[in-house]
Amino acid sequence: MTWITLGVRDIDSSLDFHTNITRFATADKVQGEGDMRMFSMTLGEVTCVYMQRAFLAKNMGVSVENAGEPCVVLTHTDIFESEGAVDETLRRGKEAGYHTIAANKYPWGVYSGFIMDPDGYCWEIGFMDKPMGEATENA
Repeated sequence: MTWITLGVRDIDSSLDFHTNITRFATADKVQGEGDMRMFSMTLGEVTCVYMQRAFLAKNMGVSVENAGEPCVVLTHTDIFESEGAVDETLRRGKEAGYHTIAANKYPWGVYSGFIMDPDGYCWEIGFMDKPMGEATENA
């Protein structure tokens, strides 16, 4: 996967969420203006694009009402260095008023929790203490 494009109601709120709460983005890495902004996540492997919902719907050739509602979980496990870093991110989100779900340790080696961004997208943030192939062998 190279791009994740999310239709959002308020680009500035979404960017604030990812620069100040999850810290997936830094202000110096945000590009674009107007109806679209983008930033690279985790060493530039995936680019997240925010588009105003109306702009995205127009590009898709559908009405805003038919563009769909968020029903997706976006998982990020490779930038958190410890379970404590996951807990700290969830704490920041909760203190800022975002809906969070406390982290749990799973048998496949992931420690993760969930946080909803301003548009209702669910971001799973976690720490993996084993490489992915090794972790799934024991699931």
